Amino acid sequence: MTEEIQINLDVRHAIIGVFILGILTGFLAGLVTSTQLSGAENVAQQPSQENNNPSPRPTGQADSEVDISFETEGEPVIGQEDAPVTIAYWGDYQCPFCKRFEQRTFPQLKNNYISEGKVRFVFKDFQFLGPDSKTAGIASECVWKQVGNSNPDAFWNWHASMFDNQDGENSGWGNKQDITSMTQQVSGVNADQLSSCMENNQQKFQDEMDKDKSEGQSVGVTGTPGFVIYKTGSNSGQQITGAQPFSRFESVISQVQNSDPGTETTGENEQVDKTIQVSGTEYSFSPSTIKVGKGQTVEIEFSNTGSIPHDMKIPSLGTGSKVIQPGQTDSFTFTAPKSGTFPISFECSLPGHAANGMKGQLKTG
Repeated sequence: MTEEIQINLDVRHAIIGVFILGILTGFLAGLVTSTQLSGAENVAQQPSQENNNPSPRPTGQADSEVDISFETEGEPVIGQEDAPVTIAYWGDYQCPFCKRFEQRTFPQLKNNYISEGKVRFVFKDFQFLGPDSKTAGIASECVWKQVGNSNPDAFWNWHASMFDNQDGENSGWGNKQDITSMTQQVSGVNADQLSSCMENNQQKFQDEMDKDKSEGQSVGVTGTPGFVIYKTGSNSGQQITGAQPFSRFESVISQVQNSDPGTETTGENEQVDKTIQVSGTEYSFSPSTIKVGKGQTVEIEFSNTGSIPHDMKIPSLGTGSKVIQPGQTDSFTFTAPKSGTFPISFECSLPGHAANGMKGQLKTG
């Protein structure tokens, strides 16, 4: 009888031991998972072949300087064309970290930099989280095509509404019907026209999105949101990865503003590829549009044909002529960026002259 009692006690002790071990194992596993997640940066990373679900990128990867090997012409943009700093932003409409950036950081960027004429902000596609991502990207292309020239604010209102309605990665919302229904509530955007555009331009805009994504990858963007901040017209800039706080953007914008513009004025012995004669009077340049080749060394011979002093400056390249009196001529030389933002503005920097129309553009051609 005593032996039977002892065996029963041993069995109970074994069961209790296994139960306690299971609790401890679950607790430790949860602790490890929590630690890993707390060390993750706010960025959705492109899925690997082994795992089709995006995962956070670990911290410890420093932002870096990158070459501006992408285009911004024709992309959705907000801010003054001649703003001294440009932010290129790769995003996915299903990315929850993009939503965090849009709702927490972007409004501060808009109020403090974009609306003040200090930053030009460009959106580029990096749709990779699933079929609804691609559908949303095509819709975005269609909306910009519809209102980009006539009412760009309507696009950015639509853009914000897309993130406001987001319910997470592949969670159900975001097909064509959802998007067109939402668009009906956005002033200035025609939902029927959007629906027709999405049907008729699917492959065309998919190709454009693929190009955006490829350009992003060329500068190190592997997930969303991803940013490159650079002095407008420069050949290099600073990369930011993830839904960073506004203070991080402030810091990088300040660094970029105080950096070398990435273009070089040429010395006396350097070969000039092209010489262009420009005249300035009250209040216009002739020609007002100048075509240059990317990476081309250009000499400008600026003549004042007016009756008051004028100059010719290219602010984003940090170069230009001296202020000259009527009848005088001054020359300056610069190397056009090899890639990046075109057109590039030039103007007379004297007070009121540009506002009265004394300005023009450098274009590629």
